[in-house]
Amino acid sequence: MSFRAFIALDLSPEALAAVEAEQVPLRAAITRQGVRFVRPDKIHLTLLFLGQLDEERLPELADALQQGISGLKPPRLRVGGIGAFPTIQRPKTIWLGVEEEGLGELQSAVATAAKPFAELRDDKPYRPHLTLARVSPGSKAVGFLIQPLVARLPAGTEWCPSEVVVYESTPGGDYLERSRVTIPV
Repeated sequence: MSFRAFIALDLSPEALAAVEAEQVPLRAAITRQGVRFVRPDKIHLTLLFLGQLDEERLPELADALQQGISGLKPPRLRVGGIGAFPTIQRPKTIWLGVEEEGLGELQSAVATAAKPFAELRDDKPYRPHLTLARVSPGSKAVGFLIQPLVARLPAGTEWCPSEVVVYESTPGGDYLERSRVTIPV
């Protein structure tokens, strides 16, 4: 049996609280605008989307990740300011940026270690972000309404994740933890 998988970093409780605080002005600005906010328990920092992963290969993936990240230090991450994909004027995804030290090295090591397991490899440059909300097509006012929030100072909460997590993305939209790998100190 296989499942849809991705690899991510969890947020510290303090970082998650900062992210939730950033959702408050967004909710106030864009209520009833065709926007679906991400529940706090689903917010994470994705490192790599794998696509379908055979259940029996999960231990092999965990071993490959552990070997791939050995010798790395945990990255120092900081919650950044609000942005959007593809643009702030026509957003489909509203996010908080992540300022980082050492994340690029960790993400690259994870991508290399997981390459044999990645059915759907994404070759776009990695842009660390925390998804806050998704915008329905045709919600034209959202970009205009959130532009004043982009200029605000970022939340600024730092955290150092100590584990890389393999998650299953279920058809119902839930994320189930399937494996954890410790980032060496």
